Amino acid sequence: MCYRSVNCTKFACGHLIPIDGGVKVDCNKNNCIHSRVHQTKGACNNCTSTCTQW
Repeated sequence: MCYRSVNCTKFACGHLIPIDGGVKVDCNKNNCIHSRVHQTKGACNNCTSTCTQW
């Protein structure tokens, strides 16, 4: 599944504060709706039940 890699600052109390918007990391799987290799809408039948959403 695709995800976003976000850099954070960690404080001594344990809190994390994001310091950037992050970078998308593509899983390159055709059954992940967020991947660049996901099949186009017309080619993907029943996407909500066969493909990974979030």
